[in-house]
Amino acid sequence: MKKLSKLLLGLILSFMVIQVPLALSNAVYAVDDTTTEDVVTPKSGLVYEDNQFVYYSNGEVDKDFKGLAEYEGKKYYVQNGTVDTTLTDVVYIDGTWYYIDQGRLNEETRDVIFHCGGWYFVENGTIDWTYTGVVEHCGGYFYVDHGQINWNYTGGCETDGVLYYMHKGSLDTSKSELTYINGTWYLLEKGVVNYDYTGLAIHDGRWYYVENGVLNWNYTGLTKYYSTWYYVVNGYLDWNFNDLILKDGTWYCIRNGVLDYNYTGLAFHCGGWYYVDHGKLDWNYTGLTKYYSTWYMVVNGQLDWHYTNLTKYYDTWYYVENGVLNWNFNDLFQYYSTWYYIRNGVLDWNYTGLAYHAGGWYYINHGALDWNYTGPAQVNGQGRYYEVVNGVMINSSLDKMRNLVRNESSPTQYIILVDRAAHRVGIFRGSKGNWQDVQYYQCCVGKPSTPTVSGTFYVGSKGKYFDTGSRGRCWYYTQITGNYLFHSVIYDRQNTPKRIIDNSMDKAVSHGCVRLDIDHAKWIYDNIPRNTKVIIY
Repeated sequence: MKKLSKLLLGLILSFMVIQVPLALSNAVYAVDDTTTEDVVTPKSGLVYEDNQFVYYSNGEVDKDFKGLAEYEGKKYYVQNGTVDTTLTDVVYIDGTWYYIDQGRLNEETRDVIFHCGGWYFVENGTIDWTYTGVVEHCGGYFYVDHGQINWNYTGGCETDGVLYYMHKGSLDTSKSELTYINGTWYLLEKGVVNYDYTGLAIHDGRWYYVENGVLNWNYTGLTKYYSTWYYVVNGYLDWNFNDLILKDGTWYCIRNGVLDYNYTGLAFHCGGWYYVDHGKLDWNYTGLTKYYSTWYMVVNGQLDWHYTNLTKYYDTWYYVENGVLNWNFNDLFQYYSTWYYIRNGVLDWNYTGLAYHAGGWYYINHGALDWNYTGPAQVNGQGRYYEVVNGVMINSSLDKMRNLVRNESSPTQYIILVDRAAHRVGIFRGSKGNWQDVQYYQCCVGKPSTPTVSGTFYVGSKGKYFDTGSRGRCWYYTQITGNYLFHSVIYDRQNTPKRIIDNSMDKAVSHGCVRLDIDHAKWIYDNIPRNTKVIIY
């Protein structure tokens, strides 16, 4: 009986030894300190054993579960009861696409992933269908439209404050020029707007002004491109611009759209002419400057049309009349208290002799009138000698007329003398032995082939005008004798004397008449009565 009891006890113990390992392999035991009884917890979730992941449900491997399971803070993609660590792809779970990288949910990657012929944008472990923008991938940039690369898209896309130009879904790195994107022109550099650039850029043969990467249509002013300054008008370089412009307190000369530092001369601006020295307006300059073939007078940087005076340019003095150097001026001119002799617009320091001025002859000594000289003198150093007293030639045409008229009489209170050699007309009022000169004019007399008659004559008829030649008209004629008349210079045929067609004066070029300025002809016409004596010599 004792042997049977021992045998039964041994069988029971043996059975227990066999069953315990089997239970331990699918359960977790805990010891209750109070009861000292073992508590068994079945395996559940993802377990790493035997160098692989196994997914349990209630202690049993669950091959039906498909989804994400967490292990040590990381999520893994489970299917068929295990994790396929070779799987890298996006998978669809409960309405969401997840990015699995070697079996694990990759929540760190921000990239595009290839799947079933398409590229998708992954961020935070899932495809982001809401995302539209540019994504970098393997050194390239691609256009994502609602989570997927759109290979048909060409145009601009701004991402993170940067504007990209995409061509067929990828960044067009060949694009380095001005490009029109969504109503605005941008300067691209390898497909990306260059926000750091400000300056000129060319497009279709025309230069435009770019500011911070954007064409600025509102900009008008100078801009520097390499070492040259150009003038921009409303956003584009204006090659036709020629003017002065103000920049930072200085006026610059723009010629054909370029600031011309080589230019020195006059430049026109807002109705006035200004002096430019090496591209800049020089307010300090006073003197002559040449513009094309004419010399002008500049005072404090501006052409002075009111200037009539002498001015020194280098070592020579020139005569300026109404702002322009007058090369035709031959006369005496007073500068401060001294009279100087001007020949062909230039003060002639080499000239010594007689010079004519305002009806008289004066003695010039090395370019200046010498009031202290008394003695003989010539004109231009040749011909007859004339008597000079205190700088004035006393044997002038008017002096000669005064001598001639002294013993003459006239049927009227006037008498007229004409000096053909001097081209002068003298008009005296009074009577024999008491004549006073009242008018003394320059005139034009007959040329050698048709000379003005000489002798004594008496004023005849008068008329307001007569026509001469094919288109000329002479005004206010007074008859000397026959067809010899006092009359005006020749005008064109209008109802009033407006346009002179022959203004010859102080010469022998007429057909025999004595031509006068129109005011002088009219004075004779208005004041000299018929039968007044006229002496021509």
